[in-house]
Amino acid sequence: MNITNYIRRYFSVLFSILFLGFAFSADPNWEGSFDGTAYEFTATLANAQVFIDGEVKTTGKLAAFVGDEVRGVDSNGATFFPPGGTNVWEVSLYSNSASGETVTFKYYDDENDVIIDL
Repeated sequence: MNITNYIRRYFSVLFSILFLGFAFSADPNWEGSFDGTAYEFTATLANAQVFIDGEVKTTGKLAAFVGDEVRGVDSNGATFFPPGGTNVWEVSLYSNSASGETVTFKYYDDENDVIIDL
């Protein structure tokens, strides 16, 4: 195999790997599909911790849902809270109803590229 064919094959494989990595990424981009200004009421979930398999998660995304609709996102990861010596998440929740909605949460684990229902 001459050097030109080797270089072509190398870059072909490299670009294929890069393309596949981005094409199958599970990042849900919850923050891109959410507009908090569309809602009348807000509340804040503060000092939440995410535990998966006994491990405290500090990176990724935490989102609140009513049904399949995004109602709040913390896409910055957990913040260190010095008084407790822990990392905590904070999510602002939004609604057009003062009560009566059931809120569920999902966590995007960016290390393992999976979404987990909490």
